[in-house]
Amino acid sequence: MNGKSQLLKSSLLEFMKWFEDELLNPKSSLPVFGVFKDLDGSLERSRFGDIQILTIDYISLPGSHSLLPNLSIGLILYWYRLTNPLHHMQNFSNEEDFVKFMIDLLVQNKDQFKQLKKNDTQKRKACPGSTSQPNTKKAKS
Repeated sequence: MNGKSQLLKSSLLEFMKWFEDELLNPKSSLPVFGVFKDLDGSLERSRFGDIQILTIDYISLPGSHSLLPNLSIGLILYWYRLTNPLHHMQNFSNEEDFVKFMIDLLVQNKDQFKQLKKNDTQKRKACPGSTSQPNTKKAKS
């Protein structure tokens, strides 16, 4: 594995660890999943952080799969600014520059994403009990 691939893999692992912590053990808000103690008050939207709200909206809204590109770019932007603010400021003068850069990357790699989606669909169809397969068994009376 070359240096660039190793850096990408390392960054992906760091991002996933950060996202997991944001969902399960955030420092300054309620978790999206898991158990929490000492809840004083109700579960109002203001008790959750930006990342938690984005995630809750994504998993709870019908048709939210169409929001996945925006959600992904937003999460990466948030994480990148948090973990490497100097590099972010040097390379992107504003949020729109970062979003444009990410969209350009997605467009450049769209064939790879299509292949990943195709492979995932094939794996789901091959998996017994997968929800993507129609249920052809009739219920017993």
